[in-house]
Amino acid sequence: MQYYISYVLGLKPNEENGWTIPKPQFKADQGSLVHKSLELLARKKLAIQQGDASFSEGEIGKTWHVATFDAEKSFEESWLHYTTKAAKIWDWSPKEYKKCKGWMYDALEMNSGLWNPLNRVIVQPEQYFDMELEFDWAKYVYVLPDGGKLEGRLAIKGTVDLLTKVSDDTLEYLDWKTGMRKDWATGKPKDWRKLREDPQLRLYHYALAKLYPDINHFILTIVYVQDGGAFSLDFGPQDLEKTEKMLRERFETIKNCTRPPRIRNNGYHKWKCQRLCAFGMNEWEDTGKAVCDHLHDELMTLGMDRVIAKHGEAGAFKAYGSGGGVENRDQKVA
Repeated sequence: MQYYISYVLGLKPNEENGWTIPKPQFKADQGSLVHKSLELLARKKLAIQQGDASFSEGEIGKTWHVATFDAEKSFEESWLHYTTKAAKIWDWSPKEYKKCKGWMYDALEMNSGLWNPLNRVIVQPEQYFDMELEFDWAKYVYVLPDGGKLEGRLAIKGTVDLLTKVSDDTLEYLDWKTGMRKDWATGKPKDWRKLREDPQLRLYHYALAKLYPDINHFILTIVYVQDGGAFSLDFGPQDLEKTEKMLRERFETIKNCTRPPRIRNNGYHKWKCQRLCAFGMNEWEDTGKAVCDHLHDELMTLGMDRVIAKHGEAGAFKAYGSGGGVENRDQKVA
């Protein structure tokens, strides 16, 4: 239901319209701030490898000299960027400054700097991917509310945080997590086996295998800065078929869905709607009902097509966002 509201109807939580934004989003923004600090250091290292005296980053929109850019500068630039962008939403206090900076240094110093970007051979920070799947099952045809047709193939799109080179035949993906090592569906910690089957990690491996077809071995390392350290997972050509099956099953589930299921009244999971989801926390236009409750009632009475025609943002269901790392989309391993 959250997917349907966000990506089919195109409705986004908006604090400027009086929406309450879930507090966990603040933690996510803090994690993004730490990621940006590490990304900038990776871009510095890539510039050193290429013999460049300076480097830039598109989101912040600045250029820095390699010789004078260090971890302190990286954090200050990231802090300024995020606290300015989200200043109206969150309280970026000195306490948050100290905490986020500590997370960055924890990531840099863990295991004697093993996952410090400055100590790696950088292939690409923010490796972007955008590809259609060339399978018959990936085709779709929809009749739009205006009578037109929308047809094409399932496409996967995203950004891999940092890609590094281990050897001529092995690349390692690095990601740092500042949150808890928890499976939010079950409430239990993620162990190595659960991470091995994690859909996002499998999708990342699948995309990397297509982008770098000459590479047979990929290591995907998730570094939980506060909760357990690093978990490294190995993936190879033998994993692609299982991932394709996973993609097909999820795609067909979404494609065939006419009544998006909800967890709002489902025991243990109910608290997620009250704390983690803006569509469960905010009221729909003075109806006395939460956004998801109101739209669910309309789905039951009007049907999906009419709800899309009534509330859908123009074009929201025809695209899937711009994503990060677009400037890197054509860059491959040297």
